Amino acid sequence: MRLFILIFIIPLLTSAYSGKIGYVRGEAMIVSKGKSMIAKKDSVINSGDTVKTSAKSLAIISMDDGVVFKMNPKSDLSIPEKDDNSVTLNSGSVFSKVSKQKPNQQFKLRTPSAVIGVRGTEFFTSYGQTEGKKSDVWMCVNEGAVEVLSSKSKNPVLVKQGEGVVIPSGKEVTPPKKYAWTKKLNWNLDPEQGEVENNVQIKYENLLKEDYD
Repeated sequence: MRLFILIFIIPLLTSAYSGKIGYVRGEAMIVSKGKSMIAKKDSVINSGDTVKTSAKSLAIISMDDGVVFKMNPKSDLSIPEKDDNSVTLNSGSVFSKVSKQKPNQQFKLRTPSAVIGVRGTEFFTSYGQTEGKKSDVWMCVNEGAVEVLSSKSKNPVLVKQGEGVVIPSGKEVTPPKKYAWTKKLNWNLDPEQGEVENNVQIKYENLLKEDYD
């Protein structure tokens, strides 16, 4: 299986990458050192831990460096044990909010099939959402800009605000487009500011066919 990496630039503040659950709705689990526990508000997340959401749940994670993730239902997000300030989206989809960072600070978000480099932005990433296309990556940008690189690409593709791309497994990144669903997604990551659940259903199988403007 071909592997790609999503890379995002953010700060190196601690020797171990950690954070905590800021909000949870429905059933979410934390797997830590081989043991599973129910995720609750203020539950601590450390290197080596994995957070999993069920079919009707979501979780918001606030990392110590200021990065915020909103996990959609049926998603799996883990923090590698080694100290490289990164997270891995193993499956499902996640909203990420990264504050503007200094040039010498770095953070990484990985999936099994893409590379995305960021210096302060809000973006949505989905991996393995359709049967038969489990290794495809779909992403779009709400604010800022993102560089995307696949194993088949020699140069990164710049995805700007309001645009999205598809990274079919083992293929080139598609040209950035202004996908209609980019604006419709619920980008709110703060429950105190309103509803955080995302009810927009993206038709993944149509993304390579439809022509948005």
